[in-house]
Amino acid sequence: MRDTLSGFFILAENQFDVGDTVDLQTSAQPVSGTVEALTLRITMVRAFDGTLNIVPNGNILVTSNKTRGWGRAIVDLRLPYDQDVDQVREILNELFDEIRVVPPFEGALREGPDVLGIVQLTDAAEILRVVAETIPSKRWEIERLLREQMTNRLTQRGVAAPPIPVIAPHPTVN
Repeated sequence: MRDTLSGFFILAENQFDVGDTVDLQTSAQPVSGTVEALTLRITMVRAFDGTLNIVPNGNILVTSNKTRGWGRAIVDLRLPYDQDVDQVREILNELFDEIRVVPPFEGALREGPDVLGIVQLTDAAEILRVVAETIPSKRWEIERLLREQMTNRLTQRGVAAPPIPVIAPHPTVN
């Protein structure tokens, strides 16, 4: 009975629908993926790896719908400490002006991309964050394409990525 009542409210409140990408916090464990079927009693969610999860609606505690409204592509870029951040910002803004008006960016971007600035300092690099507001279903594609375009442009302009630190293995204890 609880599953059916919960399913009724999921449908009545239009919390998610077939085709939506969701994260479900359930009484057992989190479930993430694309909704493949929805009945009054169960929700079927296909995970990225292909696993089909069948969740009784009464077990869903919190729903995060990743395909409603808008999405935010977030790309973090590692820069060496000696790199001029203003120069990188200039190069990226030039790139963003070019790509905003060409597919697939043109149809997928709502705002941006924009350089937010340095968001973290690590032992080997400073992290520069770029964000773009997208239509929700294009968020991950835009993140991948931005990484590719940014890497290519910065490489062309002679901006090198910082070396990846080598992590020494832990000594074994006998």
